[in-house]
Amino acid sequence: KHVWFGETMSDGFQFEYGGEGSTPADVAIQLTFLRLMSTEAAQNVTYHCKNSVAYMDQDTGNLKKALLLQGANEIEIRA
Repeated sequence: KHVWFGETMSDGFQFEYGGEGSTPADVAIQLTFLRLMSTEAAQNVTYHCKNSVAYMDQDTGNLKKALLLQGANEIEIRA
């Protein structure tokens, strides 16, 4: 079972886009525009967590415990 970092993990938080002075509405409009005008996107995420699997479990070779991300549009992004 996955534990959502921003919801169910203690001391977790939700990632937010936008800089100082950006309103949530402005950020939502910008992200919507980017989605409409793009066919693909890439983003680098750095993950540091002791004794956990980010991608492939080296012992078993499977992705069952791989990191799972959820986009702003509720879509789950899997390895």
